[in-house]
Amino acid sequence: PGASQVVFTGADGYVSSLPLADLLAAGTLLAYEMNGVPLPDRHGFPLRAIVPGRFGEQSAKWITRLEIADHPIKGFYQEQGWYSGPLYTISRIDNPGKHAKLPVGQTVHLNGIAFGGTRGIQLVELSTDNGASWHPARFQAPQSSQTWVLWNWDWTPPAAGAYTLVVRATDGAGGAQITTDRGTVPDGGTGLHRVPVTVG
Repeated sequence: PGASQVVFTGADGYVSSLPLADLLAAGTLLAYEMNGVPLPDRHGFPLRAIVPGRFGEQSAKWITRLEIADHPIKGFYQEQGWYSGPLYTISRIDNPGKHAKLPVGQTVHLNGIAFGGTRGIQLVELSTDNGASWHPARFQAPQSSQTWVLWNWDWTPPAAGAYTLVVRATDGAGGAQITTDRGTVPDGGTGLHRVPVTVG
């Protein structure tokens, strides 16, 4: 009656658990075949969990045992203090690249990706003045709520000079992207992607 966690045990001794409700809501898969043949060893034979919206280490491989528990079981990474929650909302500028030289007065096509885990994306915004002002970007309808959004925006630089392009996203649940710059260890990287460019 108190079942709340799914505990994965792998042939390599790896043990971890995730909330049952989260696994069900995310549409978690247990893969035993790949391209119509048994799952290859390197991909997790005999069974691998595929947990959308989570970091890769939470998709256990080489599973030999599944248990339902009433309390969390800390795995290898969690015992060392690593974050075990859902992926953060992210966005990225793919074009132009850092330190690109752009023509003044000509339209520049900016594009990139945004991702909100299982929450999807409802808004992507661009700034050309290092975050002082923001403009909504266009984006294609994603293939599902669990896929990247491909965004684009056209910008005509008004004058020569140095500019810092910044992108931010809002996920489908209304959560804003975390703006604090933080490295990946131990809680996962956050912050806004900035691209310095020169116009002239």
